[in-house]
Amino acid sequence: MPTTRQFRPTTGNLPLPFSLLAAMLLATLLVSGCGGYSGETPIERVRQALADKGDYSIVLADAKEENGQYFEKLYVVEEGKEQPEATDWLETSQSDFEAMVPLIGMTVFNKKGSEESFEAAPPGYEHVGDPKYGEWQRDSSGGSFWMYYGQYRLMSDLLGWGRVRQNDYATYQDHRRNGQPYYGPNKEYGMNGEMTRKKHPDFFQRAQSKEVMKRSSFSNKVQSRIGRTSTSSMRARSGGVGK
Repeated sequence: MPTTRQFRPTTGNLPLPFSLLAAMLLATLLVSGCGGYSGETPIERVRQALADKGDYSIVLADAKEENGQYFEKLYVVEEGKEQPEATDWLETSQSDFEAMVPLIGMTVFNKKGSEESFEAAPPGYEHVGDPKYGEWQRDSSGGSFWMYYGQYRLMSDLLGWGRVRQNDYATYQDHRRNGQPYYGPNKEYGMNGEMTRKKHPDFFQRAQSKEVMKRSSFSNKVQSRIGRTSTSSMRARSGGVGK
């Protein structure tokens, strides 16, 4: 599975409300999304559109290929918002699409103050360990886990599977230092992650449908060839007898 690129200026499905942020995003992004590939990746376009915004992160929510064109849909998770905001389908290059698909369902960009990060990890991990967002607590067995403050519940909801334990967070930090994406303690996120399948089912249903169609097409071709071969063989044998 390919590792994430270091980009330089690139949940089941929920009915997402289109707030002022979403309206601003769509106003700047729908033109490029509907009018062809502009040469900039979807992450780059959202990043430029939100240049004056405060802290936020970007989750790769979906990706698709249609008639030789490639598209991505992003969620913008803004601090203080109760729901992520969705972009429309944004066209991208084949190379960007292929690099991003393994990261479906993951945070792929994060802005905190003046710092920007393009490291891939489960949504919400980017704020673990930051005392602004929560604190480490002890469970009944003496282990440490991260608890988000109430106003940042969205971060916890995005994680999906529950608590972030301190040893898992340490593994995440190791991946960061090595420039590798972190898919969760049991690889719950990314293209093959169980949690991604639950929170972003459209991608997998679409991929499964395409696979079924490919298999059906292949089967039909094989049956067609077998049919032609059998018919030719029978004609050949029939011709021989007649002589």
